[in-house]
Amino acid sequence: MAVTRRRTRLVFFRVSEDEYRQFCELCESRGARSLSDLARMAITRMFEEGASPDRTSISADLQQIDRDVRTLKQTVGELVRAAGGCLPERMPVRAETGARPKAHAVEECAEGDGHAA
Repeated sequence: MAVTRRRTRLVFFRVSEDEYRQFCELCESRGARSLSDLARMAITRMFEEGASPDRTSISADLQQIDRDVRTLKQTVGELVRAAGGCLPERMPVRAETGARPKAHAVEECAEGDGHAA
């Protein structure tokens, strides 16, 4: 039998009935002897993995966001062209905010500047 350090500190936290049931099921599937063992295993794993998030996961998330933004930009461009409006990249930018407000863009489009071909 393995020698373990004597545990002298007690930690309490409350859980809902659903959480308690899920934790008990997790104890069985993970081979934990008790909820205390399960909590200790989970916290120990967090320390071993480090406090910082997984960089691979963050990189994958950023790549997905980049793809989503490109898709949205393309879709907006197609919708604007289909509606006969200005192309988003040719809409004027307001100097004070750097934004391309619709009302401002519509005025210039009405003058013939920036219409879709």
